[in-house]
Amino acid sequence: MPMLEEYAHLLGIPMSNNVPFSGLEEIPRSQIIADALHLNKSEIYANMMKKGGIRGLTSEFLIGRATSFSQVGRMDIFEAICVLLIYSLTLFLNIDNFVDVNTIIIFLIENYVATLLVFLENKQCLRWSQRLVSLTNNDIVWYDSVLGGLDIIDSFGEFSNVPLIGTQGGINYNPALARRQLGFPLKDKPYNIQLEGMFYKEGKDPKNLKSRMMHAWHNVHRKGRVELGHRRVGRRTRQDEAKEGPVGRMIPCSEVKACGIAS
Repeated sequence: MPMLEEYAHLLGIPMSNNVPFSGLEEIPRSQIIADALHLNKSEIYANMMKKGGIRGLTSEFLIGRATSFSQVGRMDIFEAICVLLIYSLTLFLNIDNFVDVNTIIIFLIENYVATLLVFLENKQCLRWSQRLVSLTNNDIVWYDSVLGGLDIIDSFGEFSNVPLIGTQGGINYNPALARRQLGFPLKDKPYNIQLEGMFYKEGKDPKNLKSRMMHAWHNVHRKGRVELGHRRVGRRTRQDEAKEGPVGRMIPCSEVKACGIAS
């Protein structure tokens, strides 16, 4: 599973510390939506409709407005509307040809990476998963040097790992196990608390994880070279070969990015 930092790099989307979409947000007022899209409040109010039990805007309306602004050279407005359309129709599609308020809220929050990562699917990479299943940790070099200057998000609030909130529930991942992906050595065995797994399904949350995860996102803990040590990437020494065995198949990071997987 990719870490937040890796996924942000693969998608070219900046990381954000904003609390991700949870479904508990208030429906944004027409003026707020209008300001984000550089449209008039009256336009949003007049075209807001309900479909499938949820309010939103039709893609026909938004495409029409984007086209109109592109024809008069207002590329700032054109791009803002297109971004919302892309997120709605390709990444967070709920109802065909309809941009629902949940997608609009995600657009306004501007924390797309965390929401996308929760239920990441790599169906198109099934052949890759079958090829990689027999490989060990020493067979593959995942490290991308572009990530070399990043600090790692290590934990949030009360949690000793990274909680992720999605539209259908929440999960977590454990950075202590994923540090090798960014070139940091795993010096010691992680504490059990660092390996704790969490999961809740929307509407079935007896431990109140959703509320706790949302609160934890207000307190982000990062670690860098000072806490994690120097990265170990590049050519291996004879001592490494003796300890860990020879390296087999080295897969360049470019191939990994083309497939859409990072772990």
